[in-house]
Amino acid sequence: MLKGKRAIVTGGGRDFGQAVSVWLAREGVKVDLCARKQADAQASVDIIHREGGTARAYQCDIAHPDSVRDFSAQLLEDHTPVDVLVLSAAQWLEGALGEAMRFVLTQPRSCHINAIHFQGPTRADVGA
Repeated sequence: MLKGKRAIVTGGGRDFGQAVSVWLAREGVKVDLCARKQADAQASVDIIHREGGTARAYQCDIAHPDSVRDFSAQLLEDHTPVDVLVLSAAQWLEGALGEAMRFVLTQPRSCHINAIHFQGPTRADVGA
C-alpha cells in the first residue's frame, strides 16, 4: 500500500522521527527527511541506504519560518510529490508536568516551544 509513495518526515534525524523514517523506507517509501542538524538527517539517510532504501536528507529547523520556507522550496525544486507527511519535530521539557508547565508559561523559551509544536507543523503543512 505504501510502496512507491513519497514521504516527508520532519524531525527525522533522531528518535521517533528516525524510527518512522526507517520504517517507511522498509515499506518501500521514498523518504525525504529533515532535522535541525544536517549531520543528524544524514545519519538517518545512511541507515536507510544501508538497508537498501531510498532517502534524502535536508536541514530544516521547523521553529524558524525561513528555514521551513527554504526546505519547502528545495522539495519543490527536487520535484517531490508528497503522499505522506509526518510531523515529528519536537522538543521536550524535563521534569514533572506541573514544573514543565510553569516553565513554559513563565520563560521566554516558551515562544520557541510554541514555534516547534504549533506554528512549525502549520508552516510545514502549508509549505508541503
